[in-house]
Amino acid sequence: MLWTFAVLIVGVSVVSGKRNIQPECKPEMKIGCPKIFIPLCGSNDKTYANLCELCVKKYDNAENNREDITIQYEGECNNGDQPLEIQNDQPPAGVDDSNKVDCSQYQPRIGCNRMYFPICGSDGVSYNNECLLCLAREETGRQIHISRLGRCDDNTQQQGHDVKN
Repeated sequence: MLWTFAVLIVGVSVVSGKRNIQPECKPEMKIGCPKIFIPLCGSNDKTYANLCELCVKKYDNAENNREDITIQYEGECNNGDQPLEIQNDQPPAGVDDSNKVDCSQYQPRIGCNRMYFPICGSDGVSYNNECLLCLAREETGRQIHISRLGRCDDNTQQQGHDVKN
């Protein structure tokens, strides 16, 4: 009977997926976060783009005597919110107000990183990150810019599945 009860508790925990884990935050995370999309659902039911973004909020809350934030589970929160970085309409690094990408900061011919920060190009193609958009600009000779953050419609092409290292 006791064994069955223990299995039931473990099963419920796995199904719900909520763990409320204390994140391993480091002080240098307050300086700035990478533009990597590895979403985490915080205990405040907000989706954070990555661990660093969650830790920045955690530090801010601690400094202002607000509620502590833990990790509920990996992935986006199920309440339909978008990561805070996207909610705030902050463009990724290298994008100015006109949604033009500064490709001088990348070397796409050498290789692009595997960071996942999807953008929709003005050519209607979804790119996994800015560097891959810059590679497409070099290969086609077209002035492709960012139409919007996030993937284009599901029925468009996607670039970036075979990333060079």
